[in-house]
Amino acid sequence: MRLAILLFYCACAFGQNTLPAPETNSRTPASSSANKPLPEEKPWIEVDSLHFRVLSNGSEGDARRVAREFEQMRAVLADQFPSFRLESGAPLLILAPRDEDTAKKLAPQFWKAKGAKPAGYFQHGWEKQFAMVRLDTIAPDTYKVVYHEYVHTVLHINFRWLPLWLDEGLAEFYGNSRFERSKILIGAPTIRYAYLQGRALIPIDTLLTVNGRSPYYHDQDKVQIFYGEAWALVHFLTFGPGMLGTTKLTQFNNLLQQGTEQKKASAILRRYGGSAEKAR
Repeated sequence: MRLAILLFYCACAFGQNTLPAPETNSRTPASSSANKPLPEEKPWIEVDSLHFRVLSNGSEGDARRVAREFEQMRAVLADQFPSFRLESGAPLLILAPRDEDTAKKLAPQFWKAKGAKPAGYFQHGWEKQFAMVRLDTIAPDTYKVVYHEYVHTVLHINFRWLPLWLDEGLAEFYGNSRFERSKILIGAPTIRYAYLQGRALIPIDTLLTVNGRSPYYHDQDKVQIFYGEAWALVHFLTFGPGMLGTTKLTQFNNLLQQGTEQKKASAILRRYGGSAEKAR
C-alpha cells in the first residue's frame, strides 16, 4: 500500500479577540558611560504575553506581534488537543533580533558554516529553552522551523514515545501554521510536498517503522520524502473522509501507545482510508 496524498487546505477561523494583548515592559541600559549604547545600537525591550516572554532590540510593535503569533500557535495546539499539557518546567523565551548582525551575535555558530543563514531557530532544554526569530526576514517560512520544534516540545511533554513518522508528521503539519488577521490556517502543504511529485513513495509498512537509525531519516534525498509523507499521513488522518478532525488520529495514536503491532497498524490505516490507490 502506498500513502494517499490528499490536497486539503484547512482555514480554521479564530476570533480576533480570543487572545489577550501582551503586556509590554521596556528596559534600557544604564546611563553610565561604560554602559551607554553605541549610536547604531538599540536597547532591548521586553514584552510579556500570557505564556511567553519576548526580548527584542526591534520595535515594541514587532515584539508584540511575535508574542501574539506564539500565543496563536499555542492556541492551535490547545484547540486541537484539549487534554495536552502545553508547558514544561522551562518557560519559553523568544529572542527577536532586529537584523542579521544581531542574530549573528546571538548565535555565531550558524555563521561559521557555509550556506543559508537561519531566519529562526529553537534551542531545546529541560532547564531553559529559547527560540529566535529575526525581524528582518518576516515571511511564512521564518517561523516554520521554530514552530516545528515548539510542536516537538509539546509532544514530548505529553508522550514518552511516539513513532518517528507521527512525531515528525505532527511537527510538520502544525509547524506550518499561518496566521492571517482573524484566521489561523493549519494543514497547509509544506515545501517537502512538492518534493514528492514524480518520486517513488515509501510503502506505508516501511513508513510506520522508520526510526532514528533508518536511511530515511539520514539520507538527504530519502529524508525529504520521509518528512513529506509523514506530513501527508497526518494530513489524511486529520482531514480525510471520516477522520472527524483529530478524533481518528488520536484513536490511532492511542493504539500505538498500547503497543499495537505494525501489521495491525497498517490494517487499521487501510480500514480508515482504504488503499492509497483508491484514496488518490
